[in-house]
Amino acid sequence: MLWERPIYRFRIPKSGYGEESQRLQELVFDVTGSAPPMRQPSEALKTVLNEIFNSDSLKSIQSVLEFGAAKLKNIPFILEKGKTVCAVEFEELSKNPITKGNLRKCRAYGSQFQELLFPILLFQIQKNLI
Repeated sequence: MLWERPIYRFRIPKSGYGEESQRLQELVFDVTGSAPPMRQPSEALKTVLNEIFNSDSLKSIQSVLEFGAAKLKNIPFILEKGKTVCAVEFEELSKNPITKGNLRKCRAYGSQFQELLFPILLFQIQKNLI
């Protein structure tokens, strides 16, 4: 099941044998390595978020779901803006030192920060709601 783990395995026809080939090769993608190394959002992202949260049409947004929250680098900034935030990320990434530090900052906001959810849990919750 996609989103169960951050490692995706795909089998595709081996190159050079045609689309109908029975010979397959496996491609493996580990998306935990795709999280940027920054500890906080870039100045450009802060500018965009400020414009969103201050715009007439979008300033009423009170809750933010950050799906693919990486190392939670954006969450403290969003919490500072008075928004309620829920972050979704793979459990493996929550063990990163940057994530742990940001998680402490986020928890300081109490109920404004809804605990970190992992994708598989989110889909189980959604399934139970339907």
